[in-house]
Amino acid sequence: MALTDLQRDVCRLLAAHRIASGESYVAGGTARAVVERLPPEESGRCVLGPADTLYKGGPAALRGDLAAGLLVFHPGRIRGAFPSVRG
Repeated sequence: MALTDLQRDVCRLLAAHRIASGESYVAGGTARAVVERLPPEESGRCVLGPADTLYKGGPAALRGDLAAGLLVFHPGRIRGAFPSVRG
């Protein structure tokens, strides 16, 4: 089914906004940008934020949070449940 002119215009506006804000307009683009910024030696680990909760920052925030030492890389597995961090 073809897009209407309005739908095409909305898609173009969304893509332009995402590109201007540093996001990708390709599916999975944001996830890829985040993974590319993570330290390779932490591959496979859960990324936690300052409150020991799952990190939800985007690619732009990630660089600063990494530099500030605000992230924790948890070696455990989530497997459908949130990890608990023990001192």
